[in-house]
Amino acid sequence: RGLLPADADEFQALRAMVEIGAELSATLDSERLIYRILQICLDLTHSEACSLILIGEQGNDLYFKGAIGARAEEVRQVRFPFDEHSVAGYSIKHRKSMRINDVDADPRHNKDVDKAVDFRTRSLLAVPVLWQGEPLGVLEAVNNLKNRSYTETDQKYLELLASQAAVALSNSVLVGRLQNFFHEAVDLLVDILESTDLISRSHLVEVARFVAEMGRYLGLSEPEMERLVYAGLLHDLGKTRVKNPDDPAHALIGGEILSRFRIFSDIAPIVRHHHERYDGTGFPEGLRGEQIPRLARMLALSEAWVEELAQEGPEGRSKVMDSIRSRIGTWFDPSLRQAFEYATEVLHRGLPQATEASAHLSALLTSRQQELSGDALD
Repeated sequence: RGLLPADADEFQALRAMVEIGAELSATLDSERLIYRILQICLDLTHSEACSLILIGEQGNDLYFKGAIGARAEEVRQVRFPFDEHSVAGYSIKHRKSMRINDVDADPRHNKDVDKAVDFRTRSLLAVPVLWQGEPLGVLEAVNNLKNRSYTETDQKYLELLASQAAVALSNSVLVGRLQNFFHEAVDLLVDILESTDLISRSHLVEVARFVAEMGRYLGLSEPEMERLVYAGLLHDLGKTRVKNPDDPAHALIGGEILSRFRIFSDIAPIVRHHHERYDGTGFPEGLRGEQIPRLARMLALSEAWVEELAQEGPEGRSKVMDSIRSRIGTWFDPSLRQAFEYATEVLHRGLPQATEASAHLSALLTSRQQELSGDALD
């Protein structure tokens, strides 16, 4: 269903532009923004299809970052040379908007794309997407269904949308670089913890992996899963500041350390409260029940299992299981029992229940992330 009625006037068009501008300022979800931009492109220009075409990572070809309308799924699989033998390539190289209402008469139209997806382009509007003067790609509208020809007004709308697409794409680069910095910072802190001989990397990894499986069972969102996994990796950070590594004050100190850094602000409460107990007898604040952050409750249960199993060894698995179960409802949240049982079974049997969070964890622990630049657009 279109965002605008077929007879949208200029006021409605400008309102749609304002809505996109508001979304740009409210979210860094570039995929969602690009889809919205393409939806509005389709409605404003009364087109059969709209697409965002970007320059490939090697700089020698073009690919469809997003598409909507006829043959959208098929066209996303297509790549073609970045040269002047296509309207898209010509528009990007010359940084010039192209309005072609009879593509058969224009030699710059690349018919290979039409053939690849079994589509016929009759009219075409292409506007370069530029960021700080540098070309990123082109926004295209194909086959005007209202007047059969694109107008100057259509071009004006598409140029406004292209500028907003440039902001969305630049945001995706920024987010990629920030995420890379975040992953590197976590890896560095894990290295520091391991170098103190107070805790082993394997312990941190096991806690993070166990809590990730609990999160998968509970259907946590991707952002929650990431916070949970990273809290699992950093939950013992405070042990670098206490004389006795068994002192529960390390949870409070670890949370305080993390809270000083904005990028770790949403992980800090999980670490701070992972030694609270469900019945209110824990540390540092004696929180009870749902007063304890849910992810901290999950981390508490995960750490207890991993630590106690390491102490007892594989032969003591049943003993540890009984001990944990006996404390559910006092130390541990009873609503997490099924997630706990699931995680113990999955990890014990080595079931291939891979999740994005655990795959992300593995990547973090085995190699450092590559620097993201233009690849963040891919």
